Amino acid sequence: MCVIEKSARQWQIIVYPSMVAFIVLAAFGFYLIYSLTGDVRTIARSIDPNMGHHMARMTDSIQKMNVNISNMSSDMRSLPPMLSHMEKLDGSVHSMVGETQKMNQSMNHITYNNQHMTHSMHRMTNAARPMAKFNNFMPW
Repeated sequence: MCVIEKSARQWQIIVYPSMVAFIVLAAFGFYLIYSLTGDVRTIARSIDPNMGHHMARMTDSIQKMNVNISNMSSDMRSLPPMLSHMEKLDGSVHSMVGETQKMNQSMNHITYNNQHMTHSMHRMTNAARPMAKFNNFMPW
């Protein structure tokens, strides 16, 4: 065997298996692309055919809602008495906040006095225990 034939034989050992592997991979790639297009076709068929109609109805509803909101906005601007009532309500709420703060201060004061009274009663109870022994000696 000459050197050229030996070299060709080495290339055949590398190239032929590589070509077979390439053909297998190409066939697998073709299968993946084919199955992907089938899946896309299935998804396209499963989408509601009336979707365009539904979208048109939704657009009409949104436009009506936009008109209604614009009408409400103009009605709110055309009602100055409502604005004055809201300002009065705001003032009333602020005065209620002030009164509630005063009530909170009063309740804190009552709580403090109640705690002080409880402490005093506890001290009186502790002082009454030794005095109870003297009651046995007293005739009345």
